[in-house]
Amino acid sequence: MKKRILPLIALCLMTTPVYAAGTIDAVIPVSCTAKNSNEEFKVSIKGDDGNQASPETVYIKDGETENVSVSFSTPGTYKYIVTQETGSDSNTTYDKTVYNADVYVTENDSGVMNAETIVYKNGSDNKLPECNFTNTVNITLTPAAGSDSDIGASEKIRSSSTTSGINTGVITHEAFYAMAGLFGITVMLITAKKRRKN
Repeated sequence: MKKRILPLIALCLMTTPVYAAGTIDAVIPVSCTAKNSNEEFKVSIKGDDGNQASPETVYIKDGETENVSVSFSTPGTYKYIVTQETGSDSNTTYDKTVYNADVYVTENDSGVMNAETIVYKNGSDNKLPECNFTNTVNITLTPAAGSDSDIGASEKIRSSSTTSGINTGVITHEAFYAMAGLFGITVMLITAKKRRKN
């Protein structure tokens, strides 16, 4: 019986992969862009098969980059989904892009492991340097005190109606004199014609 078991154990040892003790770390880079904002944006990193990132949630501001750490003790392909949660600021449009981060852990003949992270947008094959979330802050301009927009509608109408007599139909003195001169010349021409006939 022992003679039969020993070859069976030897066969199992040959076909079962043996991994070197220890772990290897990889990073998932996450960055944020949000001009004119001081908000901290919440980003979640969710892994499959129980291989969670550490930490699973990060808070980043405009211009910041966070390298989220993930550790592995065995070779394989590990997949992560990186998303940003929508905040509460009504003036901000939050980036809803879904990123995939695949970590490929390999081991060479000497038992040394290597990890490579590949980041891409969900539904795309283009490799990206990081998971970048671009948020847009919608700024509403408020007029300065004493500016033209503070003047009431009636004030604007009144000021525009007195700027020029010609634009509003008001006859100025110059127009009156021109009309009187034209009338005088016309009368003189008619009188001169009558005198010639007589």
